[in-house]
Amino acid sequence: MSEQDLRDKIRKELALCCVLVKGFPPGTEKKDLKDIFHQKLTRAKEFEDRSLWLFLFEDSEVATDLIKRGCIKTSNLTLHITKCTEHDIPEPWLQLNTPYVVAIDFGTTYSSYAFAIRKEFLKDNEKDLEKIYTVNWNAGRFISNKTPTTLLLNKDQKDVSFGYDAEKTYGEMSEDERENHYYFHRFKMLLYDKDGNLVNIVSI
Repeated sequence: MSEQDLRDKIRKELALCCVLVKGFPPGTEKKDLKDIFHQKLTRAKEFEDRSLWLFLFEDSEVATDLIKRGCIKTSNLTLHITKCTEHDIPEPWLQLNTPYVVAIDFGTTYSSYAFAIRKEFLKDNEKDLEKIYTVNWNAGRFISNKTPTTLLLNKDQKDVSFGYDAEKTYGEMSEDERENHYYFHRFKMLLYDKDGNLVNIVSI
């Protein structure tokens, strides 16, 4: 999974917890928002259209309930609530310190990983267990949910590529290019001694 793919997934997940709200008067301050929206409001962004705001809540259920209501009336305001899309999520919001649960399968032959937003993962709800994301690796003629445990380093022992990308890149190299690279595959069992401890040549 590329960095952009990961950012797109996070953007879509955040969109489920967001709503667009229109109807605020110009000059509305963020402290005024929580007087109306008490439900775990974590972030708010005002658009150039001064009456339109984007709200982020801790829980997607809050956003869903507000969208179903469609409108909130106060003593002097009528606020219209609509669903947002991932395209509405501002770039800085992707840098939120959101805790994730990550599982890494580092195998002898193949490896992969999966992740979920921690608060969704910890809910005792089968539906939320479906919000566990896995990566799809491009194997050329097909897509796989695992990739070979293959590592390609340059002459300075810096990472070049991993998995199918490493196999492809190394396979397309000339003999001279290969002399300036390190290629490892099925190396997992060589990382540990007989007692299961990392050998002293492994850098973490």
